[in-house]
Amino acid sequence: MYSAVSGLRVHQTMLDVTGNNIANVNTFGFKAGRAVFEDNLSQIIRGSSAPVPAAGGGPGIGGVNPAQVGLGARLGAITNLFSQGGLQVTNQTTDVAIQGDGFFTVEKAGANFFTRNGAFNFDTDGNLVTSNGSYVLGYMYAPGGRVAATNSQADQAAAMAGNVMLDKNGVMVTATTTPGDLQAVPLKLPTALINGFRSGANQTFKIASTGVNANGEATAGTPGTLHWDQYMQGMDNAAGGTVQNKDLAMESFQINPDGKLVGSFSDGTKRVFGQIALTTFNNPPGLEKVGGSMYRQTNNSGVPDTGVPANGGRGTVESGTLEMSNVDLAQEFTNLIVAQRGFQANSKVVSTSDEVLSDLIQMKR
Repeated sequence: MYSAVSGLRVHQTMLDVTGNNIANVNTFGFKAGRAVFEDNLSQIIRGSSAPVPAAGGGPGIGGVNPAQVGLGARLGAITNLFSQGGLQVTNQTTDVAIQGDGFFTVEKAGANFFTRNGAFNFDTDGNLVTSNGSYVLGYMYAPGGRVAATNSQADQAAAMAGNVMLDKNGVMVTATTTPGDLQAVPLKLPTALINGFRSGANQTFKIASTGVNANGEATAGTPGTLHWDQYMQGMDNAAGGTVQNKDLAMESFQINPDGKLVGSFSDGTKRVFGQIALTTFNNPPGLEKVGGSMYRQTNNSGVPDTGVPANGGRGTVESGTLEMSNVDLAQEFTNLIVAQRGFQANSKVVSTSDEVLSDLIQMKR
C-alpha cells in the first residue's frame, strides 16, 4: 500500500509538471520541464550468495540471487529542456529572440537574472527593460562607435568605454578593451550621447591620444582627455564637412544579429550606441526558475560567461522576433494520459490492499 502511495505522489507531480508545460505553451522563451522517476530503496528479503563447490570437487551449491521487494517510486529530478523554440515574427524592433545558446542578462533590484524572453521595451528614462521592469544589460558605446560605410564589420571592441582611436575616415582601427572584459551595464537610448554632440559641450572622455588633427586623425601621445566638440570637429573634418550645430536627434534604430544597437541620426550618420550581452552556462538545466520567465544561477549551473552575441559559443539575436515556448503539445497530451493511467493504476493497488485487509479482519470475526 505504501509503495502505491509513493506512486500516486510521483504521478501527481508528473501531472503538475505537464499541466505547467501546457499552461505556458504561449509563454515567450519558456522551456518545458520533464519529471524523471526512479525507484525507491528496496527491502532485502534474502541476500545473495556465491556458488560453493563440494568437497572433493563434486557438485556443490550454485549461487543464489538476492530477493528484494521494492518500496515504491520517487522523484529523481524535474529537468528543464533547453531545446530551441520556434521564432515568431512580431516586426517590433525591441522584440529580440536568441537563435542558439545563451540568455539575456537582466538586473532587478540590484541582482542579476537570466531569461530567454526577449519582449523588451524602453521606459520613460530610455532604459531597455523587460515586461516586469528589469534592466536589460549590455555594453554602452562611446560616441566614436559610429558605423562607417567602408567598415561595417569593424572590431566590436572598438569605442568601448571611451577607448577610441580613429583613422582619417572615421573608421575604428584599434582597441585595447573587449566587451567580454567589461561589466555589463543597463542599456539605454543615447540621450546623454546626443547631448554630448552639442557644440561647446564641456564633457570629456579618455582617449589614447592627446588630440585630433585637422584631418581627423588621432595624434600620438599619452592617454589623456578630449572634449566632445574637439572630437566632433575631427569627425566633421574627416568627413569633409564643417562644424555645425550638433543638437542631433536619433530618428530610428535597429538591432543587428551580433546584438549591436545602431541608431540613425538626423545628420544622416549611423552610430553604435550599445550592444546586448548574452550569457552562457556550462549546465543550463542547473539554473533555478524564479518566475517572470527568469532564471537564477545555482551551485550546479556553473558560473555565468557573459559577452557579446555570435562569439564564444553564444548564439545570435533576431530583432523583430520572439522565441516561442518549446512545449510540444502532442507530447504533453500523451504525458497526461500516461500520468493519468499511472495514477489510476496506483490507486487500484491502494483499493485492492484495502480489500485484502478487510478480508483479513473478516477472518477474525
